[in-house]
Amino acid sequence: MRNLTLIFAALVCLGFTIPVLAQDSPQQGGGMAMKKYKIDEFVAKVDADKDGLMTTGEWKEAGLVEMPFNMCDSNKDGKLAKSEFAACDLPEAMDTNGDNILSVSEMIEFDKKMMSAPKKMYAATSPYVEGGATGMDFIRLFDADNDGKVTHMEWEKKRPSTVFKDKHWPEYNKNMDEYITVDEAPQKP
Repeated sequence: MRNLTLIFAALVCLGFTIPVLAQDSPQQGGGMAMKKYKIDEFVAKVDADKDGLMTTGEWKEAGLVEMPFNMCDSNKDGKLAKSEFAACDLPEAMDTNGDNILSVSEMIEFDKKMMSAPKKMYAATSPYVEGGATGMDFIRLFDADNDGKVTHMEWEKKRPSTVFKDKHWPEYNKNMDEYITVDEAPQKP
């Protein structure tokens, strides 16, 4: 079961980058066009108990995958307040009708497309980059929120301006979870 969860997480991570990299327009966030959405209707549909917080249970019950929830849960308490979710940047490609309003069905359809998109697998021969940060310096380079680990979002935002611009998330996220940690960071050979 754990292996299936890890494989699913890896596919979702890769899935967020594939369609965006194929777009022609200039983008922010390391090749991933991101934006903030109007989310009132989304929250109203997911927040089943109407307490103003979306829990992971409510999120799953709505048919959503955990990856966006975990990306937006900035304080990592397992709950998303409306303000916390509104502040989160999500892929622009989720907005299929271009109305700047995120719906549950749009997110579900986006996730389905990401899961079915062809995946390019990267084989890391050596994630070490000459002149690039290693160990904890690597973490500090990318870790915008100073929590000691690098999220996929932090990686994508910073990567294009570093010597790691030609490297890929799976080359460093060896255990395919949500973070690159110091034990996964490149080490000098």
